[in-house]
Amino acid sequence: MTYSVSVPMVGLAGWQFLKSTEARQKDAIAEAAPQKRDIAYFRDKMPTIQSVGEFVNDPRLMRIALGAFGLEGDALNRAFIERIITDGTSEPEALANRLADKTYLAFAEAFPISKLNGSDPLQSDELDAIISSYNTRRYESSVGVSSEDLRVALYLERGLSDLIASTANDETMYFRVLGDPPLRLAFETAFGLPGTFASIDIDQQAETLANAVSRRFGTSSLAQFEEQEQRDRLIQLFLVRASVPETSSKSIAAQTALALLTS
Repeated sequence: MTYSVSVPMVGLAGWQFLKSTEARQKDAIAEAAPQKRDIAYFRDKMPTIQSVGEFVNDPRLMRIALGAFGLEGDALNRAFIERIITDGTSEPEALANRLADKTYLAFAEAFPISKLNGSDPLQSDELDAIISSYNTRRYESSVGVSSEDLRVALYLERGLSDLIASTANDETMYFRVLGDPPLRLAFETAFGLPGTFASIDIDQQAETLANAVSRRFGTSSLAQFEEQEQRDRLIQLFLVRASVPETSSKSIAAQTALALLTS
């Protein structure tokens, strides 16, 4: 039996409810029987993998591996995923480096070919990190059934943490925001950027977004969102803007969030 996250309200009230029940509801998702079986299989099977082909052709492994990065929509694109892995990440021309969506780069880094040829399998701590990410994504997905805006807000909170932990400079961080569809959606919505924003030069997009952050928060540095208070302000701004009828009618948030999160 699967567990569905309880979301009795949406918007800011829904966010407050989710945060107060998050630990309990995350545990319930992770302890659901189907999930436990898949995770146990993933943990036992991964150390025995002898080739990339064996890995990508195992649907149960792919369910966890792709799900941990929100890439479950690529479950049937086995040749594409195999190419992502075999190209690696060290060369500029590698497919993962050339794709605008850097989620594929993160996936390639988590599953390097050296870890899938039987000689140096993923270690317990590496498997734990992937499984933890999978459980988090499953929780967010379940929230999205009731409120796509709340799902994006959860992604924004996690995405900011990952972004800051990367210790990249601000310029790189802004480009990463623009290259991450749901994170980009959250920022565009929070700062009321128009639909034409995506059509301008990418450098101008980064500059425009930085200026918008600076006007609202007093500084353009994304490192400020390491502070919980600043992070909460940004999430609240997103949820308020996403709930405005004009915003929703343009499909900036509610109507497009699920498609972006599962593309």
